[in-house]
Amino acid sequence: MGRIKKTLRISNLKAHYWTDPKIVLSWIKSSPKTWKTFVASRVGEIHELSEAASWLHVSTNHNPADVLSRGSPISILKNNELWWSGPEWLQQKNFEWPTATSVEEAEVTERKGMVVAICSQTKAFDLFERACQAKNKVIGSLTPSELNTSMITLIKIAQASSFAKEIHQLTQNGKLDNDSRLLSLNPFIDNEGILRVSGRLNRSNIAYQHKHQSLLPTKHWLTELIIQNEHATHLHSGTQLTMAAIRLNFLKAESFKAGGMLRII
Repeated sequence: MGRIKKTLRISNLKAHYWTDPKIVLSWIKSSPKTWKTFVASRVGEIHELSEAASWLHVSTNHNPADVLSRGSPISILKNNELWWSGPEWLQQKNFEWPTATSVEEAEVTERKGMVVAICSQTKAFDLFERACQAKNKVIGSLTPSELNTSMITLIKIAQASSFAKEIHQLTQNGKLDNDSRLLSLNPFIDNEGILRVSGRLNRSNIAYQHKHQSLLPTKHWLTELIIQNEHATHLHSGTQLTMAAIRLNFLKAESFKAGGMLRII
């Protein structure tokens, strides 16, 4: 904003900023020390460049930035009044702007993603039995190792429901039949029982899970949750960035398609 003011040679102009997610507004209006490092550093930078009081909430339906972030094609974008002119109330006096809704207490705390929540529930079944048998009860957050174990379990369940034939062939024969739909991916089963892809990255120095992504069923609730989680993690970015983030660790049996991604997010 400082550069814009300098370019336009405007000095005494009060700036207002809008954000769609209420949780972001609560971050900005709180002390950076309240949050973890990732959020705190960005909130601190925002406080250096602007006043917290100048930040307001805009609903998704009135947010021009949301139009582009959802991957709208040029054919739709060129005739979109919200994108070119902003919401109608923006042309009015500031005292006529919509009153910002309050942020609920539950939204102020940093929230876990849906996939993490499901992992927690998955692990809870295993922990519940052990907790009932334990003499000394231990209550606390799940460890990264426990969450990882839960994710592995979910992936194996999803793969077993969609790739049972391929898993059986690899387990029994060590290879797929020539007419298999997964043959071109050269899949294998790793030490944890996960079906992964092989390929030209095999000799690269990148992390194992990036070289050999886990295979996901094309139409499965876990696949949709992973897509939604990555979309939210990357601040509702466009489909290309979301797809790139997912492909670091996962690969669908069929290629990711923008149309399907837009339907899910």
